[in-house]
Amino acid sequence: MSENTELSKEQLFVKEYLLEYYRGFAGLELEYLRDFYEAEEKNEQISLAEQEKLHLEEEKLANLPPGRFFQSYYSERCTEKRHYNMFRASIFTIKLGGNNIKSILEKIFRENLSKGAAKKDTATTIGPIRGPVLMRDGKEIPIGWEEEKKLLIELKDVRIHELEEEVELFKRYNNNAKEKIESLKKEIKIAEERIILLENDARKFSESEKKITSEIATSSKPKTLTKNERTYFFRMFDAELNATEIKKRYEWQAYKKLNEESMKKEHEIIRDYNKNLGGHFAKIIKINKIKYILIYFNNESDLLKAIYRSTMEEDLGKGLQIKSQDELIGKEVYSQ
Repeated sequence: MSENTELSKEQLFVKEYLLEYYRGFAGLELEYLRDFYEAEEKNEQISLAEQEKLHLEEEKLANLPPGRFFQSYYSERCTEKRHYNMFRASIFTIKLGGNNIKSILEKIFRENLSKGAAKKDTATTIGPIRGPVLMRDGKEIPIGWEEEKKLLIELKDVRIHELEEEVELFKRYNNNAKEKIESLKKEIKIAEERIILLENDARKFSESEKKITSEIATSSKPKTLTKNERTYFFRMFDAELNATEIKKRYEWQAYKKLNEESMKKEHEIIRDYNKNLGGHFAKIIKINKIKYILIYFNNESDLLKAIYRSTMEEDLGKGLQIKSQDELIGKEVYSQ
């Protein structure tokens, strides 16, 4: 015995349309609820009205335009804990079911009308046209004009409440945006001040570097640092020079004991010796309370020319003397 033979005609009739009602929800999650899921992931409130306009036929018979529903569906006791996207998804699903019911009832009406037209000897009785109704406890409750007017007012209040919530949400977002903008303005101002300070520091360093480089190059008054009664000289090199090239640059050295020049200032002595003998760097050192001038030359040729010129101008044994990098001056070791 088949499944249908066990059912009465009334049950078969109900089953046919009940299955059609359920089939109307096909693709519910993929086609409809996916938008609610995405809004939830982004922590946004979805617009029920926009979803209804996008997916459902507008409900005109029950006076429920997009985004609105019966006030009896809401509860003030749940306002604080209400999950808006879930709540609106449930209303959307109910209205989707309403679309399904509407299509089924229209189909039944057309079928009855067609059957009545086919039977000329049978009068088709169509029930009176009823106004809108509400379902409560499984019973249809007619809505008169006063009730309908009250319902419209409630729907208006619900919509106003939704709009007020959206306005408050926008205000919060706007305030957060303003605070963020003010914070970014302060950060930009601090960054600009830091940039100005860095530019000033860089300018001062550049000027100091040029000054030191110029002084060392001309050997007029080299930069020095005195610590523990010992004087240290600053020397600057091209960044492209490696250690071997730097060492080679100071390979050609000569020194001379200072006597009468000791009455001059040290930078004047250094300037005069470099100018007269062609050294590229010179400094005054003190060993056993005796002052010497140590001069560096660019190459062997410059060194020999300076030795010759000094020998011709000085008394025998008092001119420049060649010094190797590891050679000692006097009795103590002199380190570069």
